[in-house]
Amino acid sequence: MKKETIKIKELGLEIEKELHKEMEMIKDIKIPKGWRLLTMSEFLEVWNNHRSKFDFNGDRFDEIIKQPLKDGIKDYPFYNVWLNRLDIRSGLLGNLGDLYYDDRSRGVRFCRELKKQKETGK
Repeated sequence: MKKETIKIKELGLEIEKELHKEMEMIKDIKIPKGWRLLTMSEFLEVWNNHRSKFDFNGDRFDEIIKQPLKDGIKDYPFYNVWLNRLDIRSGLLGNLGDLYYDDRSRGVRFCRELKKQKETGK
């Protein structure tokens, strides 16, 4: 399950470049120890400023991130984001809740905090 990762210093994160397509169904998502899902703000930072580094299937995406609404986290911990096209007439669409056990997406990617480098006193 080892994936290539990209370090985004602005976010302090190491993020998988490609999706885990074997986890396309909500019931199949298993977050590895030490990893987590991107938040909405992290996802938007990656999309807006680092998109060319990641596998987003051109200008289309359909993947799972952490539920952005606190009220929904307990019952619906996942959020599916998707964008049909990027221009002024379209926007970010998504399902703010109600992701069910057998719902599908293109997959999921995980991230983890960058390890802090120890100060050397130089």
